[in-house]
Amino acid sequence: MRTTGTVGRFAWILSGVVLAAACGGGQTAAPSATTSAAPAASAASPLEQAKRDAAAKGLTFAMTHDEIVAKAKEEGSLRGLLSFGKEVQKPVIDGFTKLYPFLKLELQETTGSDAQRFLLELQGGTDNAKSWDMTNISSELYKDVIPFIAPYDVLGMSQQKVLAIDPRMVDPGSRSAFAAGSATGGFAYNKKLISADKLPKTWEDFLKPEFQGKKFWTDIEPTNFASLVPLWGEAKTIDFAKKILAQQPVWVRGDTKTLTAMAAGEYQMSFMSNYHSAKRAEALAPDSLGVVVLDPAPVRLAQFMGILKTAKHPYASLLLMEWMAGPDGQKILDDLGPFQSSVYATGSKVNLATQGKQISVIGWDNVDKLAGWQSKIVEAWGFPKAQ
Repeated sequence: MRTTGTVGRFAWILSGVVLAAACGGGQTAAPSATTSAAPAASAASPLEQAKRDAAAKGLTFAMTHDEIVAKAKEEGSLRGLLSFGKEVQKPVIDGFTKLYPFLKLELQETTGSDAQRFLLELQGGTDNAKSWDMTNISSELYKDVIPFIAPYDVLGMSQQKVLAIDPRMVDPGSRSAFAAGSATGGFAYNKKLISADKLPKTWEDFLKPEFQGKKFWTDIEPTNFASLVPLWGEAKTIDFAKKILAQQPVWVRGDTKTLTAMAAGEYQMSFMSNYHSAKRAEALAPDSLGVVVLDPAPVRLAQFMGILKTAKHPYASLLLMEWMAGPDGQKILDDLGPFQSSVYATGSKVNLATQGKQISVIGWDNVDKLAGWQSKIVEAWGFPKAQ
């Protein structure tokens, strides 16, 4: 029986095969040439077939969760070079090692400026690169890093419930990379400067005459705006960008400073700000700020990670992926991220904020296209500079 060490940690689906035989009375006819032939081989179970399919693709597939835990116990530790900040690292380490006390977990934060340097180390096969079991995968360098990710069939094991991970969190191309979280776009507003009944109810409402002429700010790096392309299409998104330009917004760069100024009464509203940044600012100034997620909600999968081909502790790494996909890991991303849980994790704050809405997702099939879409929006805006 599979045990996890914490009752109710995950919900598991168990399946079995029951063999029945029946015999009847009366004389049995002599076997014909057809019936005397050797019976055909029994069909493989879905789990066995998944393992065969993985092997055909050159992927490693564990048949049971107990097998993963046993091998992880032999490994004893793992090292992760991930994008978790210090405020997230300790709770992750404490929670994970409480469930798996036989594992020692070491985490180190990597930022955007580190990604290119670590890629060069991977390409050069340095000792430092080989010392890590897991790595963050920068969205900008996604296709460059994927060749260094170990071929474990995380997707297949998730689909077969060997790992308690929503399959949508796993790259269907590599079948090995995993996204623990997501980032969502919305808008923030100053409650003292604009009443709730005057707020935009759709993105198109930002085009109303009353919102023209420095009535809202927007970031000159349109990450959230570009995230609408998967649902809207490139032509509609670029056309909408030109209409936003005609509204004469205040151009800014970066949410944090601008949201602080908004709380102080400098701005009444934002356009396409980061949901997690706005919620963090709202928590600091709840009397002044409010946050809205509109339909459609622009979403980017985030916290990409994978097991390196040179990993010495791959099975322990699989368990960390699973733990981050579960309720404890998602709660940390919600509370301390903050609001950077996976849109696919049922009951997470991001999942609830987008519930009932269309979502436009920058995910596995278009992560490498985001930068290009952003560039086209900036071009449509005439390459503005922050004011």
